[in-house]
Amino acid sequence: MAQQQDRLMAHDYDGIEEYDNPMPGWWTAIFWITIVFSGGYWLYYHTMGTGTVAADEYAADMHELQALQKRFALPELSDAELQKMVADPQIVQTGAAKFKEVCAACHGDQGEGKIGPNLTDSAWLHGGSLGAIYKTIGNGVTAKGMPAWGRVLKHSDTQAVTAFVGTLKGKNLPGKAAQGVSAP
Repeated sequence: MAQQQDRLMAHDYDGIEEYDNPMPGWWTAIFWITIVFSGGYWLYYHTMGTGTVAADEYAADMHELQALQKRFALPELSDAELQKMVADPQIVQTGAAKFKEVCAACHGDQGEGKIGPNLTDSAWLHGGSLGAIYKTIGNGVTAKGMPAWGRVLKHSDTQAVTAFVGTLKGKNLPGKAAQGVSAP
């Protein structure tokens, strides 16, 4: 009992007395190790400049991301180049096969529209020029649920599907009602 009296602190609060218990040795050791580590970390990364800082790593990652985006971006094509593809029956046939594989679920086998809009009328939601169609297929319209097929398909397949959709314009097949603005 006398030993416990020695460990009692000299104050009490509302009749509650507190023992003077030291922190466990393992906890104190970890505390001092983290203080020493933080000093070494600060010297290595911020004073001597020998380590890479998170901002430098982030900048390097962003540079790598931009390089990958350029590498996998859709090639720029003019309407004239796309019009030549529309005139090539082999490219249109390849596009028709790929259209039935990836697009028919939403746009129908002949582009008449199901979940997605009718591609055979003169109204277009995102532009009816071949260039606009190519960008819509390649970049997608995530707000409307259309994936960016340019990330999934080869560039040649994206171009072939664009050529096929270009042949559908103006056929006015019965199907989903016209949506969007009339395109020339």
